[in-house]
Amino acid sequence: MISLGEALLLNPHGGAVAVWSSGGYSYDSSAATLNGAFLDAALGSGAERLGDAIQAALGNAAQSYGPAPAAAVYNLLGDPATLNRLH
Repeated sequence: MISLGEALLLNPHGGAVAVWSSGGYSYDSSAATLNGAFLDAALGSGAERLGDAIQAALGNAAQSYGPAPAAAVYNLLGDPATLNRLH
């Protein structure tokens, strides 16, 4: 059995270039903060690569709710050097 993220990446008819998601349980409030921080970083900060946006999101979210397990729960399936085409 494969995860949803793996299914998106391995879809032979098109799918995802990369998937950044929770690999386990997370709290809704900290996940929402982390997701908002990722969107801010990916869309507005000018992060050139996907990994840069994720690093910025983790840092910014930690300022909001402190060191939380989100950094240990979320993972990237894909290449962090993938160019960010969202900005």
